[in-house]
Amino acid sequence: MTRTSHSVRLVRSRVPNSRFVPAVLAGDLLVLFAFIAVGQYTHHYYFWQLPVHTVMVLTPFVIAWLIVAPLVGLFSPEQLQRYGRTTVLVIVGWSGASLLGGFIRATAYFPGGMPADFLLVNLVFGLLFFLPWRLFVSWRLNS
Repeated sequence: MTRTSHSVRLVRSRVPNSRFVPAVLAGDLLVLFAFIAVGQYTHHYYFWQLPVHTVMVLTPFVIAWLIVAPLVGLFSPEQLQRYGRTTVLVIVGWSGASLLGGFIRATAYFPGGMPADFLLVNLVFGLLFFLPWRLFVSWRLNS
């Protein structure tokens, strides 16, 4: 077996094919947009006035979330039925996505760079946005 086929099987096993995935992904993207919009607002950038800038700030973290979240199991209903497990997966997933998004943001294709204080603020406040949403998902899975 090749390394590529093993990797593909690993990713497929982490992303179930169900109605659950699109609904949770849509919620994740909405949460991520809200997080970026609030962050921009605190810096006096308004997403409705600078939509292209908003997309450029959002894109690295969407890419990173789409890579990291499935790998840590954040789209698997079986993994998200316990609150403690969900909390750990969100912390691990957002930490990885925040760091990867920062590296992508540091390229010449996106504005902002990757200062250390930004990464720390991004990590902490991103968790404040993602954790309640994903704990709500866990609650819905259990009800």
